[in-house]
Amino acid sequence: MSANPPNTDNKINWDGVVDQIFEMIGTDTAIINKYGIVLASKIPKLTPGKLISPVLWELILKREKLVSELETQDIHNLILESDRENIIFTFGENVYFMSKVQKTVDLNQYLPSINRIILTLDKSSEKGTKPEFSKIKLQKEYDKLIKESEIEMERDRLPVFKKLIRYMSKK
Repeated sequence: MSANPPNTDNKINWDGVVDQIFEMIGTDTAIINKYGIVLASKIPKLTPGKLISPVLWELILKREKLVSELETQDIHNLILESDRENIIFTFGENVYFMSKVQKTVDLNQYLPSINRIILTLDKSSEKGTKPEFSKIKLQKEYDKLIKESEIEMERDRLPVFKKLIRYMSKK
């Protein structure tokens, strides 16, 4: 099942936004909508139009629990420091940024800039959009599965199961 990014009235050029951030700051950035669908990305592992990994999505969703645990009103950024770079999650209402920032970048200058960008994108992106999912034709998938299993049986790749069936049928 694949998900398509939601349509917006403003037709924001998400790839253009990511390209501009890369040109200005030199950081690999991905823009993710509130449903976990990658809208645009310079991060090789995050492909536009696909869902982000469950581990990353769970981390993003834990933000709400962190807010209540820390008794604060909101968390705008989450910074993970790795051995080579900092990974920064920036949260808006409708879109989230994930950035891979070199350790040499001054986060005191980077964070306010990226927060302003996400506020602007949040205001210009349509609220309440839902992703469109393609429908799966179960009968077609089932027929394909049956056909493939018949081919496998004909190739005699499953002799253990045949022996097991013969043994069970004798009892």
